[in-house]
Amino acid sequence: MPLVDPAIEKKIEQFIEQTVKIDTLAQKEKEQAKKIIAAIEEKEGPTREQIAKLESEIKEYFDGVLDLNEEYKKKIKKFEFTITKSFTQTPKWKEYISGILELLNKKARKVAEDMKDDFRDVKLKLKVKQASHRRTAGIWESLKGFGKKMLDKAKKMFGSMDKHLDDLMDSLTDKKLVSHDIRRIASQLKLAGGSLAIIKKKFEDFEKAQYELREFGASDSEPDWVFQDIIRQIIKGDKAEIPASANDWQIFSNMKGSNRAAKILSSKTEALVKAIQNVTVAELQEVREYLKGQCHRVDFD
Repeated sequence: MPLVDPAIEKKIEQFIEQTVKIDTLAQKEKEQAKKIIAAIEEKEGPTREQIAKLESEIKEYFDGVLDLNEEYKKKIKKFEFTITKSFTQTPKWKEYISGILELLNKKARKVAEDMKDDFRDVKLKLKVKQASHRRTAGIWESLKGFGKKMLDKAKKMFGSMDKHLDDLMDSLTDKKLVSHDIRRIASQLKLAGGSLAIIKKKFEDFEKAQYELREFGASDSEPDWVFQDIIRQIIKGDKAEIPASANDWQIFSNMKGSNRAAKILSSKTEALVKAIQNVTVAELQEVREYLKGQCHRVDFD
């Protein structure tokens, strides 16, 4: 029986729209990344080999995301076809399909937003390196394997969505109302929109402050390590002391305004620490994995 309900058709269209957003943004950010890398190449220090490796990693990341998104779109089309074949005109079945699509739309919007955040993270890290005062091997060490790491993260994100679609297609084809599916996905959506979203925002706030205070060396490897080591201690359950001075943060203490810069870094770090300390037991593993993926300078294990 064809799928004729306009409300359900609209929800499927909204679902597909999220993949179009990812495609458009990925293509745009890929071009932005190329321009930033070209600007890095103009600096003294990096060799052609280093630049070529960075270009390769960034290309691998964005092309990989586009491929993942293409597979994601195919899975959605298959899901749409499955609904068409299994759809009946009973009010309960229509309500069930509508509920599933509503939850999937929320999840799809989150995937699109998370990818947008990741694209921003790639660009921010490249810009920090572009603006760095230190044109040494340290710049390249911090970006080593960065594209692959980000792609692995994207694979997990898309993989999670694929699993939801597979599970739901299984339940749709047996034509039974499996209400626990909706409850299970709703629970996961609630978790994904809880502490992790707050922590991501606080982490990004710190990175933004680093970039804005780069003239004080705030984006260099030393203050970056200080910050990440604090996160490592908090995640382990240890008490961490947040630095208060320019010397403690290992930024340029001889520059006018360096202590003000240190206070800003301290404030942003304190806000993130408080958010981490408010994480529930159920959320801890997901939060830990996110922070572990962001803090490449310290060992969490």
